[in-house]
Amino acid sequence: MKYDVFISYSSKDQKVVEGICGYLESQGIRCFVAYRDIPKGKVWAAAIVEALDEARMMLIAFTDNFNKSEEVDREIELASKKKKPILTFRLADSPFKGAKEYYLTNINWIDAFPNPQECFGELHQNICKLLDIHFTTSSQPRLSNITHTPTKQRSAEDIYNEANAYYYKKDYAPAFKLFKEAAEQGLAEAQDRLGTMYKYGKGVEKDNNEAVKWYHKAAEQGHVYAQFILGQKYEKGEGVERNSKEAVKWYRKAAEQGHADAQYQLGFMYKFGIGIEKDYKEAAKWYRKAAEQKHAEALLFLGEMYEKGWGVVKDYNEAVKWYRKSTEQGHEGAKKALERLGIK
Repeated sequence: MKYDVFISYSSKDQKVVEGICGYLESQGIRCFVAYRDIPKGKVWAAAIVEALDEARMMLIAFTDNFNKSEEVDREIELASKKKKPILTFRLADSPFKGAKEYYLTNINWIDAFPNPQECFGELHQNICKLLDIHFTTSSQPRLSNITHTPTKQRSAEDIYNEANAYYYKKDYAPAFKLFKEAAEQGLAEAQDRLGTMYKYGKGVEKDNNEAVKWYHKAAEQGHVYAQFILGQKYEKGEGVERNSKEAVKWYRKAAEQGHADAQYQLGFMYKFGIGIEKDYKEAAKWYRKAAEQKHAEALLFLGEMYEKGWGVVKDYNEAVKWYRKSTEQGHEGAKKALERLGIK
């Protein structure tokens, strides 16, 4: 089979999943993660089905975001029908909800909160046991099986995986060095991570100009998270001259790839005419796309659009519907909107 592990996760937890995937791949476990492995233009549902067929087991990155997502329920159901082993890596101390309660309650899991990186070794061992793969008992990244080869002879992907192992041990200096090496070889994931390290000053002095430089390189290769962050940088004028039109450009690129935060932000730009001509219809369109991914702010503002009749036919019932969905995500503004309408 092509993959050892299919990682099921909420799109809001991509950064966390990058760390899990990076560690497992540094140990020789072949992972499928949708944000990286589904090619542009491919039908998402078909790609998920194909990947599950080609994976030996499913790993669930369980968070509160995952618990709220209905999309992942289809993945779990499909894995169960295909009789794939399922292992849950619990990153949040929350009870399973909905279909997850049905499918996951009676299956063993690993409690990895509050410090998931400390449980990576246990995760690796359990995957190896499920798949009958020989494993070592060390809970630390087995870097020795990588570093015996001169770095310059290794692929950017191998260097990136080693860097991730350091990064999730919070050993930022060697992580930065390795991310930079992989980034200079043109690996978009490493360029994005290097931008983040410059952004927050991890392993290097904080430098917004350098952050933007590397986000640009990753974004130009289609890295969706880098595109979204680059949009934020241009909107706020951090490390680059403030430019709302450029912000819209990069938000749009990320939004078209399905990034919920970018879809919401693009809707916001259309609503207020920031960097683009005001267009309520377009605002409602992008709010809806983000709302369909359970984005709390987008749910709230889509409700407002229906309440006010902005870009959509005014519809009180639809407004209430979307406000309620936003309150289910815990949004206080949506609760106040319902109270204002006299609805409990």
